[in-house]
Amino acid sequence: MTREALRHDQASGHIDLIRNGEVTAMHTDVTIHLASEADLDALVRLAVAFRDHAGQLTSSAEEFCASMAVLLHDASAEFFLASTPTGAAVGYVQCRYRHSAWMLALEAELEDVFVVRELDAVGWGSAWSRLPSRGPPPRGVAR
Repeated sequence: MTREALRHDQASGHIDLIRNGEVTAMHTDVTIHLASEADLDALVRLAVAFRDHAGQLTSSAEEFCASMAVLLHDASAEFFLASTPTGAAVGYVQCRYRHSAWMLALEAELEDVFVVRELDAVGWGSAWSRLPSRGPPPRGVAR
């Protein structure tokens, strides 16, 4: 039986994988970028993983592909993709924009927040919620 655990050093931010007593440093340098059509396959793979994690039976990979292709061209939606330095896609967020009567401007709503289990265990899932507060708001979104 394989025993695995993650060890996260809060001070340094380093993460180690401990498997059967052997320690391996994990590299979690992740970049987040605005997804494009070139990222569609990665988005679909992550959406399928999210569906499976949530225990859902639908949508199929083909249905996700068709729907996400439409959304990538929709002015009221954006996808942000998290990738490792090696290019592995490890998470995504769908962001929807709509006019708010309260903000008197566009507001952003995060949907489909998903990060692979290994990175969620060290806080990357919650890091997505800080995404819109980094830098200027996109598309004139009010804060």
